[in-house]
Amino acid sequence: MVIIGGLCHLYVIIIGAQAYPLRLVSGYRVNSGFYDGEITPYLPTLPEFALGIGGVSLALLMTMVAVRVLPFLPTEPGHCPDRTRTSHTLPDSLPRRTPVERLHQ
Repeated sequence: MVIIGGLCHLYVIIIGAQAYPLRLVSGYRVNSGFYDGEITPYLPTLPEFALGIGGVSLALLMTMVAVRVLPFLPTEPGHCPDRTRTSHTLPDSLPRRTPVERLHQ
């Protein structure tokens, strides 16, 4: 939801700035052959869609590679590479219980 809201916000900022005329200097009028001063509809072209999809695909690919290469999660059960014993770990003599087993004790 946050990502969709962010994309909608970007759409409003970018497309709104391009679609509505901007008065640069008050009292003067700038004319050209590009429909200045008119509100025109906007529809992205195929290359623009391809750039958007390519950018999202590249970001997802980089995320997948980072998750596989960088050690985000432990590879062995009970293994913590940074610290061997902290106040949050149980001594080996105490039984380890799953959350369901703790509820039914």
